[in-house]
Amino acid sequence: KLITREQATGYKDSSSQNGFEDFINNWCDKLFTNNMEQLKSILDDIKVTAKGYGTAKYEIRERKVSEIGRMLLSMRDLVANQNEKSHALKDIDIHKQRGLEYKQEGNLASAILEFEKVLDLRHDDSFALSHLSHIYFIQGKLEESKHLIDQVLKNEPSNIYANSIKGEIFILEGNFASASEIFDAIINIDPNNTYAYGRLGMIYR
Repeated sequence: KLITREQATGYKDSSSQNGFEDFINNWCDKLFTNNMEQLKSILDDIKVTAKGYGTAKYEIRERKVSEIGRMLLSMRDLVANQNEKSHALKDIDIHKQRGLEYKQEGNLASAILEFEKVLDLRHDDSFALSHLSHIYFIQGKLEESKHLIDQVLKNEPSNIYANSIKGEIFILEGNFASASEIFDAIINIDPNNTYAYGRLGMIYR
């Protein structure tokens, strides 16, 4: 609104009581204190651009206002992108919770759909990948299960849940040597992991 008024009045110093530059400085400071630290660099650039407006010639004022307008558009896009990311994160949490609830209820088909929705929003989400892998393991789809769990372990080699699934796959395949290595590794990560001790005991038996 301020820039539009400046343009309408020929960039005269009449858009605010204390002048264009003071208004811009106060406005930027107000935004910065309202939990908008991510915009600090743009706000600082706007303040620098507004500096000297009151004593500048017509062409310089016009250029300053145009540049501030461009920076405001950049700031608008930045805020819009952050809002989209925030909504996406909320959606991810909702789909994770639903997927876990469906899985616990034994409704595996619906659980798969929810975890796949998570991966549509964040393709490398270890939580969704691990639970999908476990579901495929339960269903006897070992190749699909291995493919997903290997993706998790590639990024998070110390992920205990993912390692446990990989160990169970090895046991089902009869590959007890590899399974024991997995559960030994889990104990190295978590020395009090009773589940890993139990599986090792079963393997040795």
